[in-house]
Amino acid sequence: MIMNNFMSFLIAIIITNSIYSQTADCWVAPKSADNLVNPISGLQPTAAAKELFISNCVPCHGDKGKGDGPVGASLNPSPCNLTISRVDNETDGALFWRITNGHLSMPTFKTALNEMERWQIVLYIRSLQKAENEGKTKHKK
Repeated sequence: MIMNNFMSFLIAIIITNSIYSQTADCWVAPKSADNLVNPISGLQPTAAAKELFISNCVPCHGDKGKGDGPVGASLNPSPCNLTISRVDNETDGALFWRITNGHLSMPTFKTALNEMERWQIVLYIRSLQKAENEGKTKHKK
């Protein structure tokens, strides 16, 4: 009986690790999420997108998305810096999937926010990444 419980536990861990991979403090969506298409891609984020980010993401990720929000300091794993190149290189679908499903200390927003609100947050994250990249370029000159 104990061996069966242990094997079930071990299998659950293996399955979880194959679905979600975690590197440092950032986890990765499954490859299938790359197929999700952002219906508002290419648009500028609206004031509503900024407000959604402020009310739902800033407590953990901070106002610039660097993972330094006031609540984030107490979380394990700590929130991901959304402006690092690895996250910048993810597809919009992968970001949307992560916002939708959550993982470990990141809550799911599947029911708290509707689909369009989640896509707006993706757009706002992209604007933070763009601002970060432009700031790096200015410092290199």
